[in-house]
Parts: sequence; structure tokens; C-alpha cells
Amino acid sequence: GANPSGAPGTTWSSQPGIPLMSDPGVSQQPMGQRVIKALPLALSSCSKFCYVGFPFIFGWMLVFAGWEYRDNVCPRNLDGILMWFGFLVLVFSGLAYVTDPNAVVGRIAILVILVVLDVVGVLWTSDPAVERNKGACGLSLVWFSYFVWIAVPICSLGYLGFLLATHVRKLQRKDDHLQNEVIVF
Repeated sequence: GANPSGAPGTTWSSQPGIPLMSDPGVSQQPMGQRVIKALPLALSSCSKFCYVGFPFIFGWMLVFAGWEYRDNVCPRNLDGILMWFGFLVLVFSGLAYVTDPNAVVGRIAILVILVVLDVVGVLWTSDPAVERNKGACGLSLVWFSYFVWIAVPICSLGYLGFLLATHVRKLQRKDDHLQNEVIVF
């Protein structure tokens, strides 16, 4: 393909970055070698999709689950808390794309509410009244609630650990660069 810059005689593959599969150097390589070269790009693409898409998918899934399970006689409002948590996840995720500086304050407030709702969700799901009335609540609602209220903090802490580790790694690389760079005055 032609280079979008319009320079004559240049192709995407002659530019640094992603090689084309039609290039002789790439298409003649063994499949395993091509997969090894493509794997970091594929993982990067998947991680970016998950970063952008997963919160919205997860929020809609919780709203839908709460709406579907609304007809029950459960002593605790497990369906309602799932639906509100999902709705707030959608708002929290949407505020990430708002450029107004006040959106950060809104995100922090919603994050605090989400943490409180998660604690309430765990307490309500493990309530003895719910345990005694699993049939009235619906077994699938109770088990789904257990899964959500336990998985959300574990995944959130894992993601926070991942962000912290990548930030520390970037700082280490910058420190190595500064330590090895010769400064001439």
C-alpha cells in the first residue's frame, strides 16, 4: 500500500512499524516466527480493546442482569444493587472521556460510591436472610452476586497493581537512561 504521506516510492513496509504480509521478507518466514512478531501487536490491541470496551460491556451486563432478576421476593435488593452498580460503572467509564476538569471530581465521587456499593453487595449477598431464602431470591441471582462482589475488588486491585508495576518499570527505564547518559556542560 502507498504511504499516506504521498511520498513516491514509499510503502507502509518501508516505514518503521508494522510490516506487510505481502512483503517477500515477511511472507517467506516460517509461521512460528511471524506469530512471534505479531503476538505483541495482537496483545497490545486486545488490551486496548479491553481497556476501552470492557467497562461499558460490564456495566451493561450488570444493568441487564439487575433488570432481568427484578421479579423476586428476596429479603435484600440484590437485583437493584446490581443494576445501580452497573449504571454507575457506565457513568464512571463515560466520564473518562469528558475533557472538563470537573469530571475528575465526579469520577472520584462515583468511585467512592462504587466501593461502598461493593461492600454493601457483599454484606447483602452473605446475609443470613438471603442464605435462608436462596430459592425466593433465585439461585442464579445469589451466585452471580457472589461472583460480582468478590471479583470486582480482586480484579480492580490486580489492575491497580499492573498500573503500578508498569509505572515503576517506566521510571526504572528513565533512571537507567539518565544514569548511562553522559552530560557535557
